[in-house]
Amino acid sequence: MRAEYSKRLLQFTSSLGYESFLVEEVCGLRMDCRNILHVPRDHLSALMASPVMTLATASWRVMSVNASSIIEYAYPCCASSSQCCPSTSGVASAKKAKYEHAGCCDEKSVTAWLRSTHRSTLDGSRNLPLSPMLYRRIMS
Repeated sequence: MRAEYSKRLLQFTSSLGYESFLVEEVCGLRMDCRNILHVPRDHLSALMASPVMTLATASWRVMSVNASSIIEYAYPCCASSSQCCPSTSGVASAKKAKYEHAGCCDEKSVTAWLRSTHRSTLDGSRNLPLSPMLYRRIMS
């Protein structure tokens, strides 16, 4: 995930009147794969009242994010120069034109980081707040 692009995207969609949600999915290899759902604010209360959304938020499969929180909740280990992307020199920089983070966030690196920090491969590597209700209060 390109951090600056993601931040700008969420700032832009927010300015258009949308709330954004990070969708946690199993997407094959445990790489930085997430989807963002943008919901018009005038439809938000109906969506949040639905049983499907209640279950998704209670199980941390869908969570509210904004430009300030997106990076924290979408694989912090995959940021450039972090543990899963320790270097942008050598082979990685030669491939950079083809893929921004070549050699970063591969399955082996992400899995090792998740295990070393005692985090789950299914929670996007985040440290979760105590409950979805507390999380909503923090995000407000």
